[in-house]
Amino acid sequence: MRGEFAGKTALIVGASSGIGKTISKLLLERGAEAVIIVAKNPEKLRAAALELGALGKLITSNTDITDPAQLDILLAQIDSKFGDLDLLVNSAGIFLPKPFLEHTLEDYDRY
Repeated sequence: MRGEFAGKTALIVGASSGIGKTISKLLLERGAEAVIIVAKNPEKLRAAALELGALGKLITSNTDITDPAQLDILLAQIDSKFGDLDLLVNSAGIFLPKPFLEHTLEDYDRY
């Protein structure tokens, strides 16, 4: 399938649900050569892989990007298999609803 993302390799962080999974699906449908989806919840990652896998070349990585050791492994694997990436989408994140002045430095590090 040729499309506007033909020949492109994408890394989608937080791709097991929501925006990340939807973007992964769109990229695959529009011809991306490969989409690497990263998530820290293995069950949700497997479910996303089952849903998206038939659309094209999908690589999954059960990685917590807030863990420096896990992140280093992921980046080394990507570098060895793909070299440069064409697209990066970071849709991972958390939200702690509380008044602005109550946020701590640790809260911002988690974001």
